[in-house]
Amino acid sequence: MADSNSISSGLKDVFAIGTPVVDYFASCTDKFLYDLELEKGSTNFISRAQVDEICKNLGKNITSVSPGDNARNTCEGMAYLGGKCTYAGSIGNDYEGKMFSKSLNSRGISSLLAALPGTTGKIVCLITPDAQRTFAANLGNGEDYSTFDIEVAKAHKYFFLTSITALSKNSIGPMASGAMKKCADAGVQVAFSLESPAMISNNAKTLLKILDSCPISVVFGNEEEFEALGLNPKTDNVGTAKIAVLKKGEKGSEILTYSSPDIHETAGIIAPLSYSSKIKSVKIPAAQVEVVDTTGAGDYFAAGFLYGLSRCATLEESGRKGSQLAARAISRLGASVF
Repeated sequence: MADSNSISSGLKDVFAIGTPVVDYFASCTDKFLYDLELEKGSTNFISRAQVDEICKNLGKNITSVSPGDNARNTCEGMAYLGGKCTYAGSIGNDYEGKMFSKSLNSRGISSLLAALPGTTGKIVCLITPDAQRTFAANLGNGEDYSTFDIEVAKAHKYFFLTSITALSKNSIGPMASGAMKKCADAGVQVAFSLESPAMISNNAKTLLKILDSCPISVVFGNEEEFEALGLNPKTDNVGTAKIAVLKKGEKGSEILTYSSPDIHETAGIIAPLSYSSKIKSVKIPAAQVEVVDTTGAGDYFAAGFLYGLSRCATLEESGRKGSQLAARAISRLGASVF
């Protein structure tokens, strides 16, 4: 997707806007989820008081605490591979905010964090015996972020954000959607990740409008997320996206291209937008590893995939890089590859 000139141009890899959170990890039973009326395998948005109450009840069952957010995880994955990223979002002047800020610095990720009134986002990640993860989340003041500088974004090859950020009813939502258009107009390629099937289903029409609003280079999503959007990437165009990455867990992934037929012959290059009736597919096997915790797997796949593309790797090579990084993430407890 990036040509050889961009690699030597001094551009950073990814500029990401997200909702900073700190994740509290704990193992639990399916009954625990049922009693809390949480939808298994999804992000359940609840009040901060409810999140705090869950943490209080878990007590010593909380096994680890670490900074999270899909966009941050993707930046961390890029940094682990040697890429250069910038992360923007809002935190509070609290324990979670200080931890989050410190994590960016320790990973070598450039920070554009803004400290605002209120609390930093907080998520309880509940892991059931089948290694599935369910989130009880409150994004705090992360949804109040409203700053975007196109000149900063233009110093990067990709602009990355998620559907959770873009669909926010607070200031970060319309700001992020507008930033997508500005980046595309300025030649910064847009990478968009679908997150939370329930949220997507409830906002499908709005999300489809966002995906149609500007040229998008890559859309990431799993089978449940695309289904919630009402699309099958194997047969349907996904907004204006030139590539859709269908993540299938232990079955690997499938990279669908909607651009001109020669997209695979030229490593890493995406031709001008020109849809053809035939959607081409590249299948990527899952890397074999013992699964400990699937938290962040999709984020790290995105990191590896974008890292490969930004260095003119082929789609297959980039997909395998994503698969390898995701495998490292799920072989460890918590969303980290360091």
